[in-house]
Amino acid sequence: MGDMGPPSSSRQTKGQTAASGLTSHQETPAPGEGEEKPVFDLSTLPLECLRKYIIRYDLVPPMYPSPHTHHTPPLPPHLVNPPPPPPPRSQSPPSQLTPANRPRRDLTKSSRRSTRLAEDEQLQAIYAGVKETHGPPIRHDLWDMEKACSDIAQRHWDDNRNIRESEIVDEFFWSIRSKTRSSL
Repeated sequence: MGDMGPPSSSRQTKGQTAASGLTSHQETPAPGEGEEKPVFDLSTLPLECLRKYIIRYDLVPPMYPSPHTHHTPPLPPHLVNPPPPPPPRSQSPPSQLTPANRPRRDLTKSSRRSTRLAEDEQLQAIYAGVKETHGPPIRHDLWDMEKACSDIAQRHWDDNRNIRESEIVDEFFWSIRSKTRSSL
């Protein structure tokens, strides 16, 4: 029979990634030839895959302040190396009240018949002080968010290199494939 060409090689070189995300800085050596392992470049994956990876391995970083408050949340690059959370406030021991240090009564508060009205006033004061500084996200924010997600996932990937890469990749992509098939 005729020569069908060289047998297919399992080695990949840089640029042969397509949708797999597997790249190497140099040709992958055969087992035992060297210690250089292929690098799985997670920045080539789509944002949806990165999001699933981050959620699957519980890598979602804490955000202080929360985006659900009126304070501006941190920028995406701060999610890669988040600052430590603010320390809890220490409670001072209760002071003993004497007639000399007793707080004065506020006559406006004591004349209220309902605490609901006081709460409504507090909410109105809060909402009046909040200025809408959040606009729609700009394209650079979205790019930074994708970069931050890929950095978080890449750091996790690099820290867990004692497990065989192929097993993790296979498990991850099969889990995504099975979830998409089950949702159809």
